[in-house]
Amino acid sequence: MTDDDQPDIPFCRAAIATVVGDHLGKAVAIVRQMGLTDGTAEDIVQQCLIELIRTWEREGALNNPEFLLFATARRRTIDEFRRRGRPKIALIDSADLAELTAEQVKDMPEFLPGIDGLFTTTNVIMALRALPVRQQEILLLRFGLDLDIKTVAAFMACTVSDVKNAQARGLAKLRKSPYLNGYPTLPEVHQ
Repeated sequence: MTDDDQPDIPFCRAAIATVVGDHLGKAVAIVRQMGLTDGTAEDIVQQCLIELIRTWEREGALNNPEFLLFATARRRTIDEFRRRGRPKIALIDSADLAELTAEQVKDMPEFLPGIDGLFTTTNVIMALRALPVRQQEILLLRFGLDLDIKTVAAFMACTVSDVKNAQARGLAKLRKSPYLNGYPTLPEVHQ
């Protein structure tokens, strides 16, 4: 079933409660990781929720209400950085998130170290920084924050297939990264 095949969700208290319960905390965590304080992140997401409820009530039904919540949260966060006169902080600049992502990547079967030794978390972070920003963000959201593909797609305001493609391209570039060269994997170990 694709996103387009999903039925519209009618506006009601139960549907709002589901969106709040399932997605509000994720939205706050992502905005917080983008470099805003806890209070500001919560304020932005609360404003996004209000916008979502107003739009949902006006439209009567929405296909993916969480998509609107995440997309609005991303735009409002970028607007907040512009209002403050400072550039948006790249997700990779969050040391905790970068380290969590690097640890997740290192644990993937295709990145298990070969006989040449172990590559460090620092090597993986440097390789992640060398990726295009969109691929960095998708890998950080998928592996660092452990978000599902649909949530990442909603936050990045793109399709699920865009996320899958960017993730695959990003992981392929990581495998070929000069920061991780000299640490080949042994395919026969993983078969």
